[in-house]
Amino acid sequence: MIPVSKKLKGSDYQKLFRQRMTQLGLVRKDAWILPEHAAVLAAAAKALQRPGTRIYIEEGKQPMAKMIESARALAGVLTEQFAQKPIKVSLIEGVDPAIMCTMQDLGDLQIIVAVSGDVIIVQTELWPESAVKDTATFNRQVMLSEKLFGLANISLDRSAEGVVHYVAYGALRAESAPEDVVYEIEALGASVVEIAEAFRPYLKS
Repeated sequence: MIPVSKKLKGSDYQKLFRQRMTQLGLVRKDAWILPEHAAVLAAAAKALQRPGTRIYIEEGKQPMAKMIESARALAGVLTEQFAQKPIKVSLIEGVDPAIMCTMQDLGDLQIIVAVSGDVIIVQTELWPESAVKDTATFNRQVMLSEKLFGLANISLDRSAEGVVHYVAYGALRAESAPEDVVYEIEALGASVVEIAEAFRPYLKS
């Protein structure tokens, strides 16, 4: 969950993330694409972070990857994918197991990954509804700004204890390649940094 008051502010998280990307020799580029090409762009962006990558584009339907059937199976894949990154992967056991990805370079931001049928949900808590000064004004601003935050969507969710939180989330097919799932998690983390910075003025001190 993104804290309302913490030693690190949204701008600090953003600075740390940008520093890490810069240190890796990466640059940020925005692109306008058709919605159905989002997964292809995600995979291409991830591949282009590796030196020496060459991409060949072929029009037409692309073959589907093997379906990820459970959180347990996905946890093993993510552990391997994040082995060389400051991201800790742990399995949350239960009736419906889920995965917690702790983004250590983003102030230990916790992102939950769940597999539900043919969909993979990637989600993190932002802050409780009670932390917002004026929910009507805030909700309107969220609606106006939604398209500014990459692959992240913002909504309300009620916890088992009955507490309503704002959450940021993304979704992709269970047939997605491991690289696509990794990109979705990292993209959500980056978007949360921007969300925290953009909406901090609407929160109670």
